[in-house]
Amino acid sequence: PYTTLFRSTIDCGGFLSRVLQHEIDHLDGKLFVDRLTTEERGKIKGKIDRLKKQGKKQGFIKAVKGKSL
Repeated sequence: PYTTLFRSTIDCGGFLSRVLQHEIDHLDGKLFVDRLTTEERGKIKGKIDRLKKQGKKQGFIKAVKGKSL
């Protein structure tokens, strides 16, 4: 959780709205994969698994907790 000192409303669209949502998601502890449909997750599962394996091998990932792809 996080607390902001100021509340702001920004009316935007297109690329800027995607960038802002991406950064707000990070503050909320969400990643882009959290927004994928089951079908979309299935398409990239193999790639994500390979990246996790590579990350563990190189010492970047110590443990994975919570829900996984």
